[in-house]
Amino acid sequence: MSIKVQIAIFAQSRNLSEEILKKIIKLRKKLNIFLVVSDNEFRKKLIQNKFRNFVWLKNNKNNSSKIINILEKYDSKILYAFSLQHRWIVSQKVIEKFKLFINFHYGDLPLYRGHNPVIHSILNNEKYILGTVHSIDEKLDNGLIIGKVKVKNYKITSKDAERKLTIKFAEYFKNLIIRLTKKHKLILKKIN
Repeated sequence: MSIKVQIAIFAQSRNLSEEILKKIIKLRKKLNIFLVVSDNEFRKKLIQNKFRNFVWLKNNKNNSSKIINILEKYDSKILYAFSLQHRWIVSQKVIEKFKLFINFHYGDLPLYRGHNPVIHSILNNEKYILGTVHSIDEKLDNGLIIGKVKVKNYKITSKDAERKLTIKFAEYFKNLIIRLTKKHKLILKKIN
């Protein structure tokens, strides 16, 4: 038996949100977007693709109190959130309103936290450049690891590596939604 996954999207209009939007369009029967915290450009793209029944908050500032007020109306046991290069650190009070709040980090956690992890992987001659799918907690680039994606670090620019990781993240998102619709349990690993 499959269910519709109830999701909130915290996004900035960038490559990751573009690629994941392509997957969202294909998965429209498997998910329900009830909340979007984004810039106006991302909101317009959702509306252009016939997604209209969501509450939207502009992410020009950290709207934690408004987000919490909206989430009070929902059962947190069935809500999932996805951060797609969202520009603000999400507060613990917001995180607690979701069963799982998922982020796509362009680096191998815990090794490469913070900004420019792809460049650090290239400069350190890592065999692979990894991206980490993880749950968000109150600390930056922390939480539980859901999975990793990788691209070979061979004569690649940081821009090309990020583009390839973005495509792999979007595919991972699609597979995650499918697993959640089938009520498959996610295995979460602690970041050491």
